Amino acid sequence: MHAPEKNRSFTQLIEFEIEPHQQAALVSALSAHTERLAQGYPGFLSANIQASDDGRRVLNYLQWQSREAGEAAFQSFESGEQGFLAADSRPSGENRDLRLISGAA
Repeated sequence: MHAPEKNRSFTQLIEFEIEPHQQAALVSALSAHTERLAQGYPGFLSANIQASDDGRRVLNYLQWQSREAGEAAFQSFESGEQGFLAADSRPSGENRDLRLISGAA
C-alpha cells in the first residue's frame, strides 16, 4: 500500500550502544532533548525512547511531518547546536556508538 504524498511522515530511529552504567543518564538526556525538539522544531510529531533490559542499548524513535523537518533537526543535533552532546554525562574518552536509521512512514 502506498500512502499519498501529502499523508507521508518521516521516521528516524537512532540506536545508541552504551555501557550499562550510562543508560539512565542517556535516557534522561534524550528526554530533555526531545522536549526541546518538540518546542523548537516545526514538523515534530512524536517521540519514544526505549531502553534495553541489559542496559546496553537505547532506541530513540522520532516522527516528523516531513523528511526535511527530521533531517534539519538531526543536522542540528550532529553539529551540537542544541547542546545535547554537552548534556551527555559520559566521561571524556568513552566511546558511544550512534546509528541513524531513517525512512518514510
